[in-house]
Amino acid sequence: MKVLYVAPDVPVPHTGEFLGGSTHVLKVAGSLAKRGCEVLIISRRMLKQSKYERISEKIETRRFYRGLIFPVEEGRKSNIRKSDTRKNKIISKIKNIYFIFYHTILSFYVFVLLLVQDFDLVIERNSAKGIGVFPAKIFGIKSVVEVIDPEFSRIQLRFADRILAYTKRIIPEKFHAKIVLTHAGVDAEEFADADGNEVRDKYGLSGKKVVVYAGELSEWHGAGTLLSVAERLSEEVKFLMVGKRLSELRGEAERRGVADKFVFAGFVPHGEVPKFISAADVCVAPYKPNEKAKLLFPIKN
Repeated sequence: MKVLYVAPDVPVPHTGEFLGGSTHVLKVAGSLAKRGCEVLIISRRMLKQSKYERISEKIETRRFYRGLIFPVEEGRKSNIRKSDTRKNKIISKIKNIYFIFYHTILSFYVFVLLLVQDFDLVIERNSAKGIGVFPAKIFGIKSVVEVIDPEFSRIQLRFADRILAYTKRIIPEKFHAKIVLTHAGVDAEEFADADGNEVRDKYGLSGKKVVVYAGELSEWHGAGTLLSVAERLSEEVKFLMVGKRLSELRGEAERRGVADKFVFAGFVPHGEVPKFISAADVCVAPYKPNEKAKLLFPIKN
């Protein structure tokens, strides 16, 4: 089969940004390639990335800047005060208008691809908002939407032949007949020869009880909860923190007198993560009990 994988919200491979989403897309594409499929990924282009890249024999990617002709970095702090709601509303409207234009351009590109190449299947992430499934519907090509989180479009669910989701709870009931429940998995082969002792030796953790957290500092992930846990533990435990921005917790850990219980390893390449997991006595996913965590909890299983 020849598969078009539409994932314009994440760079593939990742460049230190959007780690989970980028890794997910590349792993799914790799799994398809192992089954003999040729996969073309439409992905996000970041600064210093090329337009095209052949990732492996059966996987290639075509990248688009968020600004189409220039990169747009997200996540930076805005100079606009939160109280200035009028400016925020104006900026929000401008962004909405732009993304309608952005999605239209990419959808036209997909249309041309399907016109000139023989694709058998179109897969798109829910954040693509129909960029892939709409042209696929026009050409009568089977399409699948991966619903990773609640940010989807009802239109894309209507056009899709199948919906891949971790749970039915976030999908409107009228589309339940299309759902194929799936699970966030792990490539067990990557852990087969992972040497946790190497990590323990590097961070001075040999002979100690080690709790590993691997993730980011997103509010709903609950990494900060581990500071409170550390305050309550009487026994000697070391928390090994792996991921982006987690070092921002260091100051708070020092203020609360538990800094000696934490090791902030920071960001590590994806291929190194199994070593850190193997170094743990316990791995934790301390999601905070908000609505998003309730909906997406399976992703860390």
